[in-house]
Amino acid sequence: MKVCHITTVHRWNDIRIFQKQCVSLAKAGHETHLIAPLAPEGQEQGVHMHGLRASKGRLDRGLRLTREAFELAKALDADLYQLHDPELLPTASNLKKLGKNVIYDAHENVPASIRDKDWIPFAWFRRWVAYFFESYEQKVASRLDGVISVAEPLVERFSHSRRLVLRNLPMLDRFEGNPLPAELTSAESGIVYAGGLSRIRNIHVMIQTMNELDGTELLHLFGPWESEAYREECMALPGWKYCRYWGFLDNEVVYSFMKSKGKLGLILFDPNIENHKIA
Repeated sequence: MKVCHITTVHRWNDIRIFQKQCVSLAKAGHETHLIAPLAPEGQEQGVHMHGLRASKGRLDRGLRLTREAFELAKALDADLYQLHDPELLPTASNLKKLGKNVIYDAHENVPASIRDKDWIPFAWFRRWVAYFFESYEQKVASRLDGVISVAEPLVERFSHSRRLVLRNLPMLDRFEGNPLPAELTSAESGIVYAGGLSRIRNIHVMIQTMNELDGTELLHLFGPWESEAYREECMALPGWKYCRYWGFLDNEVVYSFMKSKGKLGLILFDPNIENHKIA
């Protein structure tokens, strides 16, 4: 088949979208295309890349960038399209009107996420937006050819007859035999967190805990910070002296570090965030 994945939100080299889905499809013999922001033109690991410009903000991404993605997708004339962002639901509808096969990758509970978004003013307004979005999401999804997600509670939100759990599992071959850079090779073993470094994932709590352990353990952090302000706040905590920040590295390097240096993995999602209850 000729398959096209589309995202206007995620990095082009997102592990779940690019490595686990697109590269896997290409290896299985399908002509695979990826439309994503700032993707390099040409081929990457057998996947045909189509770059979008960087968005100028939420409004630009939701209106103009999605339209640009649709025009690219239409020109590719693929057999099957998979869309990864809720902003792309109008694009999904437009592709269905052209007679295309379209799958919605609903990997988050977006209505729950909307109710947690502090940048949307007033809790009552967030609930109103979440209600109307969920109605729209369900209406569009019912007209598509399939819905997939990463866990049962997420996919069971949809009554679609073609719904599938496609779990976001590690690729075990990436833990095997990958050499570490010199600075990671010489690092002490310790506790590891890899992922988004954000307040709702309680990175500051992890750092405070390192201080309570009084240096008996190190915390190794991998990933992008949600903001420079949050990074500075975390670095100002007393426990920061027991932390090592390595930046955003290729997942093969992070996996290899986990295998050779990791004693314990931490995930401290905030239980007050509704979307985290089923994440």
